Amino acid sequence: MTDRKSNYKDYALPVLAVFLLTVLVFLPSLRLDFVWEDRLNLLDNTGWRGVSPGWWFTSFVAGDFKPLVWATYSLEYSLWGLAPAGYHLTSVLLHGLNAALVFLLVKRLAGAGGIWAAAAALFFSLHPLRVEAVSWITARKEVLFAFFYLGAILAYLKAAERREILRFAQDDPYGRNLLRARDGRAGSSDRNAATGSDSRDGGTGKRFSERLQLFWFLLSIALAYLSFLSKPMAVSLPAILLLLDWHQGRFVRKRFGFLVLEKVPYAVGAAGVAAAAFYGQIIRGALAVVSRLPVINRVYLAARGIIFYLEKTFLPLRLQPVYPIPDTTPIPITRLIIYTLIVILITIASYSMAKRGRKILLFCWGWYIAAWLPVSGIFQTGLTVWADRFSYLPAIALSFLAAWAGDRYLKKPYGVICAVGALAVFSGLAIRRQGFWRDDLTLWERFGESESYVVHFNLGNAYLRSGRNREAADSYRRGVRLRPEHAEGHQNLGLALSNLGEHRQAERHFRLALGLDPESARAWSHLGGALFEMGRKREAEEAVGRAVALEPGRPEFRVNLANVLAARGEYADAAEHYRAAIELAPASVSAYYNLAVTLEAEGRPAEAEQVYRRALALDPGHRSARYNLALLLLRGEDFAAARDQLEELDRRHPGDEGVKRLKDRLGH
Repeated sequence: MTDRKSNYKDYALPVLAVFLLTVLVFLPSLRLDFVWEDRLNLLDNTGWRGVSPGWWFTSFVAGDFKPLVWATYSLEYSLWGLAPAGYHLTSVLLHGLNAALVFLLVKRLAGAGGIWAAAAALFFSLHPLRVEAVSWITARKEVLFAFFYLGAILAYLKAAERREILRFAQDDPYGRNLLRARDGRAGSSDRNAATGSDSRDGGTGKRFSERLQLFWFLLSIALAYLSFLSKPMAVSLPAILLLLDWHQGRFVRKRFGFLVLEKVPYAVGAAGVAAAAFYGQIIRGALAVVSRLPVINRVYLAARGIIFYLEKTFLPLRLQPVYPIPDTTPIPITRLIIYTLIVILITIASYSMAKRGRKILLFCWGWYIAAWLPVSGIFQTGLTVWADRFSYLPAIALSFLAAWAGDRYLKKPYGVICAVGALAVFSGLAIRRQGFWRDDLTLWERFGESESYVVHFNLGNAYLRSGRNREAADSYRRGVRLRPEHAEGHQNLGLALSNLGEHRQAERHFRLALGLDPESARAWSHLGGALFEMGRKREAEEAVGRAVALEPGRPEFRVNLANVLAARGEYADAAEHYRAAIELAPASVSAYYNLAVTLEAEGRPAEAEQVYRRALALDPGHRSARYNLALLLLRGEDFAAARDQLEELDRRHPGDEGVKRLKDRLGH
């Protein structure tokens, strides 16, 4: 009974406290909206909605390979649709569970007491660097892959521990006692086991322990593969497991080969997911951008990156969603030497301490480097060099170090007070920072002075969606000045200018975008719109026709082409494209409305009436559709039906002058 109480006090209560405190600090995230690439991943993209395992494994939206993340999104969609709070809740709970797992790992590996292990876990979970990974729905992959990653490590440690007990039991006459004690089966038969008289019971215990060891090992592999399927950054796991073997003292000459061979199942999964991630980035076109960066530039960015996350951990100021890539032409040799020397000195110091028996320091440094390496920039495949979310897994190494240092050097009251104060400051910063992610405008306006083209592009997008076209154009201009080869920046700048009526300037930027990306269907479609507004209808037809040819499955392109054809009097062809758009998007009100107008222009009022009614069934508040239907009925002398439509218009749009004139006409 005493052991159970002790176990409850040492593990259950701290685990629960760490989990609840973490969740409590991140509860404000539930008030946040979809932001940034959430639109690309979840709002504009519909492939993930519903149970579609084939799609999860074959889609590379934004170049990402993350089938298990898509599976979680799909499950959530079946529960709460597109309510963002539900998605945020899942991420917050996963982060709380990760904090609990970090506590278990720290207590096991750092040799720290419960209080310092809990403080170290909270140092990880409450740090403001974690906000991006938790409060941004698209960053779900960070918390999900880490959950399975940490679970795989804990399961591996259980398997390794069981294997060590079995090895001891084979050579020691009292080994059966240890097996029974570990399995909770110690009792009256201990005396027989001590004398070796109950070989059958000892054999049973050994077999049970062997099966349990195999269970933990297979569970570790299963969790590892779930981590790989959540984010390719998990490829560091085999190296971390070998590092754990070294830390636990299992690196002896006779067993080293076995330990390496044991990691083959993990390495196979890591290689597979690395290949999938590489392929996804090829599709995205990210490799074409990164390949232009010389190796020496990547080495500099990597050396800077090692120090970057350490700086942000100990001094979490000026955190940003996007960090501008520093100018590396020419390479700042002095800085490169300084960063390299810092890394070398830390490595030498850690190695020296390990030689004197303090292996934890080299273990922490090894974990940090191994976990950071996939996003270091040396083997970079994506377009992002540094990001707060990339620190999620490497930061756990600093928690090990914090627990070890706190347990040995800060046991006095002032040490505990300092730790509590630091955690309180981190909690306050994390709560405040969550508010930055409320919506796109809040997020990007705060960083409007950044020198990153990504910030200005996304701020322009937020202004554009809000109808603030002048501000959108200004933001896009700043973005394309910072990166003139950004095709989407020119395209969206053209769209904002087109909305402002500056069609000639818009045409210029659409053509610049097409010069950079000739296969952009959106750019061709927008160019067609600008040309149409300038009265160049033949050129407009050719441009929008090119968009349809590039992406025939996009209904909005069909509608745009049909609009151009209808304006040129080619009603039959226009009607055909409107119908094609309706087939692709049965809920497209604009397609129904424009088809009805076209049918009416063709002299087919009966068909036009039916289509107007379909448009109104989809959107009863569509003023133009109801007004045109009332006019059509009035011309057909169906006065009672026309009056019904006008009454509905008057109810929905009181004081409308056009409706008043029609009602007066109907009265006469």
